[in-house]
Parts: sequence; C-alpha cells; structure tokens
Amino acid sequence: MPESELSTSDKILKTAVALIEEKGFHAVTMKEIATTVGVSEMTVFRHFSSKKGILEVAIEKCSFIPTLREFETQLTWELEHDLLLLCEIYQKIMHTNRSIILILMQERAMLSDENRQGLPPYHLKEFITKYFKEMQAKDKIVTENIDALTLAFMMMNFGYFYSKTTLSKDFINVSDETYIDVCVQLFVKSLKI
Repeated sequence: MPESELSTSDKILKTAVALIEEKGFHAVTMKEIATTVGVSEMTVFRHFSSKKGILEVAIEKCSFIPTLREFETQLTWELEHDLLLLCEIYQKIMHTNRSIILILMQERAMLSDENRQGLPPYHLKEFITKYFKEMQAKDKIVTENIDALTLAFMMMNFGYFYSKTTLSKDFINVSDETYIDVCVQLFVKSLKI
C-alpha cells in the first residue's frame, strides 16, 4: 500500500518500527517518531499511549494465526507436501515481519513471560505440534518425541531466516527453494513409516 494511503496510526507504526530497528528501542523518542512522520507528538500519543504500546501493536500485526488458519485449509496430510508448504509460509511470514522480529530479539528483556506467550513462535509451535500429533495418529509418521521434532523443525526454519537476515550475503549460497527442499527431504526420510 502506498504511503499516502496509510492511516495516521499505520504511518506512526511503520515509522516507529523502522526507527527502533535502526537505533534501538531506548534510543528512539515519541518526539522523534512524530517529527519523522510529520505529525505532532500529541497525535502520536493519541494513537499510542507509549513506545511500548507501539511495539505491542506491531507484535499483534505480525501474528502467524491468520496465515496458519489459511494453511490448515491446504493440508493434504501428505508429509512432504505439507512440510514444504509450511516452510514456504514460515519464511514468507518471517521475511514480511523481519523488522519487528529483529526488534523483539534485541528488546526481549522488556517483555513479560505473559507477553512472550502471545508471540508468533508460540502459536507456530502449538500448530506444528498438533500437526505432527495428528500425523502420528494417522500412522503417517513415526517419532519418539513430538516436542523435540517440533523444535527441530522450527529451529531449522528460524536458523535459516536468522542467518539470511544477520550474516553476510555470501554465507548462504543456495536458494530458499533448495534449502527448504533439502530440509524437508531430511524430515520426510527420517519420519516415514
């Protein structure tokens, strides 16, 4: 959506996230956000009570839940197809929400345990665990430990995203498609009955 079509709240949110990603949460002020957006500081406070409030809204907007619901409708209960689709969706979501995810990693100490439970990785973990349990109940996979399997799948995906985002471009010299395909093949071969 073009900048001119964004609501004032969305302009404030987009600007705040960019400034916080660049300078860090504590270095950015509400006044700086207002000046950059081109509104008064009072306008920023009318939309968001605090910087933490801005961050909370940004977290809510990067939820995995709607995308996971859409994914559920595309499940075939064929392991390779479903894992390929889930990896593609995961990487797309992470790329789209890159800025807020990096901010959350930098500023994780300011979140309470209760707030952390609402973060996208918790929803994703719950979803993947449920999927693997259902696949096991359908006798489509064999595994001793669903929780460990879920974490391995998540870390494989997160590690790739993190490496692409934070390391030099020459560190990863394969395409997303190749990486995802190789990883899914490893999972499929190890879990097939």
